[in-house]
Amino acid sequence: TLNKTSATIVKGLTEQLVATVQPPNATNQAIAWSSSDNGVASVSATGLVTGVNAGTAAITVTSADQGLTASCSVTVLPEGQTPQLKVGNKWTYELTDNGTYYTVVYEITGEGTVNGEDCWVMLMSWAPDFMGLNSMTSRMSKATLFDLQGQFSMTIAGYTASASVVCSYSPSNASPFPLEVGKQFSVTATETTTVMVLGETTTETETTANTYKVEAVEQVTVQAGTFKCFKITDTTNAGVSTSWYSDQAKLWVKTVGYDGSTMELKSYSL
Repeated sequence: TLNKTSATIVKGLTEQLVATVQPPNATNQAIAWSSSDNGVASVSATGLVTGVNAGTAAITVTSADQGLTASCSVTVLPEGQTPQLKVGNKWTYELTDNGTYYTVVYEITGEGTVNGEDCWVMLMSWAPDFMGLNSMTSRMSKATLFDLQGQFSMTIAGYTASASVVCSYSPSNASPFPLEVGKQFSVTATETTTVMVLGETTTETETTANTYKVEAVEQVTVQAGTFKCFKITDTTNAGVSTSWYSDQAKLWVKTVGYDGSTMELKSYSL
């Protein structure tokens, strides 16, 4: 038997399959691996599957003793597609801002919808507090990874304030995915923030014109390792920020903000 009957990987990445010989006390535990299409997915003698090109291939393991088989259908996706995330995915970053270091944790804790759009519920936390902020729950579009809503509490002048953020984008179908070098698109982001402190409520709306461009594919080394990344710039009136997205990590590996602040991936669990 195999630990999986189906799997999806991105071209160039790997998936470890595990075979169990039955019965467990069989004298001959030897097995052999094969792929129905090595041009789509190859497999090593230890069951490590590598995505070669987009398509589908059957990975089969065969027992040497009785010739029994088990298969896993592997779908290989092109690079730069919308990531297939799941509840429990977690990323830990180191944020450097004005010489101060912060640990920032992103964790997908659930799923939901915002105005009919499917989203991930993402819990973000900062240690120590960042500008009075220690945690935030956001709803992030599954299709674009753009934030749609957020709720958080923070400390302002010694008082605890609660706040909510609502984001919208025009055009509404703008998306960085699929990522391809040279791709460029513009989107106007509108962010409405409502803050309540000491019984008083204030609302502020900010509109930003963003121009995104996929500049290149680069190897980026951070604490979590070395990753093949798409380098993406975001140009606004405030300046240019740069992000490096990794298919392997399924999120940003490194970001450099308009203000020079940096965030680098320390570890992740998928």
